[in-house]
Amino acid sequence: MSGNQWTKVGYRALVILASIASTSQGSIQVFHATSPSNNSASRSSWLTAIGQSPMYLIDFETGFSDGQDIHNQTLAGGMIVSGASNAVATVTSSTSSLGGSSPLDTLALRFDDDAELDFFANPLDYIAFYDINALAPAFTIHFVGGNSITYNGTANQTIPRFTGFYRNDQPQIERVTLVGGRSVADPNWGIDNIEFGTIAVPEPALSWLLALGGTLITWQRKRIRSEGRIGR
Repeated sequence: MSGNQWTKVGYRALVILASIASTSQGSIQVFHATSPSNNSASRSSWLTAIGQSPMYLIDFETGFSDGQDIHNQTLAGGMIVSGASNAVATVTSSTSSLGGSSPLDTLALRFDDDAELDFFANPLDYIAFYDINALAPAFTIHFVGGNSITYNGTANQTIPRFTGFYRNDQPQIERVTLVGGRSVADPNWGIDNIEFGTIAVPEPALSWLLALGGTLITWQRKRIRSEGRIGR
């Protein structure tokens, strides 16, 4: 391969690197089961989007007990359940505490009001959960830097329903506000099986491509200088 060809290869490597780094992946992706029968398909699509098994699962089964209050306690992955004005964030097995609905397994997390899942210590790339007995669910995703988006779910008064988020090209997620839309007379609702985590950025491949392009260009410049001296 001639010197000019090697130079072209180096520049092409740099162009490829630039195109990879600037490619937009679109806005945040939402995966919501409009009916309980779509739970499995919605979760499968969410798993495909994040490209890995979730780092953390809080299913309120292992390490929890019926009636346990976890309001403002730090859980796995640094998650803190806060924001409930009535300060109710209780692990429960009772269907009466969930408006007649049942947990996915044995236990779920019950709220009497709106709540927040805080991840300030360890911001996320993705999160998913099942809402239970939410009359008018609204989920607000708060990103690092202050921006947020709100997604309105589907009214759910019987079987838990899946909702998953993947931040895509948005900043990492530091907080999720959960609104159940229940009335004062019938406040009980909850969530179950919270899955969340981060995705490793494949920087080594990009660094290798940058190094290759720079090395080829430097080699070609030295070769040209050397040929210039020989020709004198």
